[in-house]
Amino acid sequence: MDLAFYREKNFGGTPEYYSLGDDVTFHNGDNFNDKYLSLKVINPVKVNCYQHSDGSGIFHSYTLGDYASIEEMGGLSKFQIIEIDTHFAISMRLIDETGGEPRQFMMTFNAHNIGDAQIWSGDQEYSLLPVTENDDLVTCAIYIRDMTTGEYIANGSMYFQYNTNNGIVEIVTPPETFPPNLTVKRIDNTKFDFTLTSR
Repeated sequence: MDLAFYREKNFGGTPEYYSLGDDVTFHNGDNFNDKYLSLKVINPVKVNCYQHSDGSGIFHSYTLGDYASIEEMGGLSKFQIIEIDTHFAISMRLIDETGGEPRQFMMTFNAHNIGDAQIWSGDQEYSLLPVTENDDLVTCAIYIRDMTTGEYIANGSMYFQYNTNNGIVEIVTPPETFPPNLTVKRIDNTKFDFTLTSR
């Protein structure tokens, strides 16, 4: 466990632990939205915190240390735990609408100074793509492979653009380079669903 949130200021109540790679979103009416009031970052990670579930409102990053009050957030509805040297991170999953088997398709992103990130179709959890390059615009090659045949069924390129003021990631999909059989939908400011629509 890399950090603990508390439901009272000055670390009161039972700690609730989270780990590197967690990208957590709370919603109005659930038992967690706007409930955390203090924070201990136990290990050298960075936690990006957002006031609202969609990533809007106040944005603040916390690193190793004890924070007896996080009331400057005005409520906490979303957070993402990343490596301390990560500039920003994107959480993604691949949804298959072609009728394939779970994990039949593998989507790979390749970007300079990032390496490869691989996401399997059918996984319900989001996979994290960390960007360590201190650049707010990152070009990625993207391709999808049918692992039963070895055939590449989609390939192209796209851009991730990061806004350092509000922590929001934008995806730019130029029609001339983005695979025509792939769509992307924003879930919140760091989470995206990619959908394979045809083979």
